[in-house]
Amino acid sequence: MTDTRYNGWRNYDTWLANLWLDNSRDMNDEAEEHIRQAIDDDNHDAESARKAAAESMAGSLESEFDEQAEEIQRQIGSSGFFIDVINGALREVDWREIAENHINDVPLWSAGWNMPGYLPDSDPALFMEHSDAQSYLESEIGRAIDEDAEQENVTTATEHGDAATQAIARLNATKGEFGETIGKYHYWVAKV
Repeated sequence: MTDTRYNGWRNYDTWLANLWLDNSRDMNDEAEEHIRQAIDDDNHDAESARKAAAESMAGSLESEFDEQAEEIQRQIGSSGFFIDVINGALREVDWREIAENHINDVPLWSAGWNMPGYLPDSDPALFMEHSDAQSYLESEIGRAIDEDAEQENVTTATEHGDAATQAIARLNATKGEFGETIGKYHYWVAKV
C-alpha cells in the first residue's frame, strides 16, 4: 500500500482544499460557529462538542463544494474528462480532517463544582470564552453560599461567605485555570 499523505494531510486533495479554504475565508470563525452550535445543542463535554462541531462543519463544507461542482458541471456539460477529474478529486478530500483541524484550534473552557472525592452532581458547563466560564462559576459559588446560609448556622455561613468573596476575587484575577475548595465544594475553571 502506498503512503498518500501530503504535507501532514491525508492526501494532496485534502491539503489543497484546506489551503484554498484558509486563503479564501476565515476558517476560525466558521469553526467557532459550529462549536457554539454544538454547545447550544447541549454537548456539555469538550469531546462531544468538538465531535458534533466537526461533523457539522465537515458536512457543510462538503455540501458547499458539491454544489460548486454541480454548477461547473452545468456550465461545461454533464460529462467529460474535466467533470470526472473534479468529481474524483472531491471524493478524495477528507472534509472531516479539515474540520477537525480547525475545530481543535478553538479554545474551550469548562467550569463546574463537586464535593471533593465525589463525581460532579451535574455536568460541567462548557464555554468558548474564559470570562463566561468565570461568570458562571462566580454565580455558582454565590448560589451555593446562599444555600449554605439557609441550611447552616449563621457563623458557618458567614465563614463560607468570606471564603467565597476571597475566592471570587482570586477567580476574577486569574486568566487561566482556577480551582478552589470553599466549604464542602470544590470549584474549577479548566481549559479543555
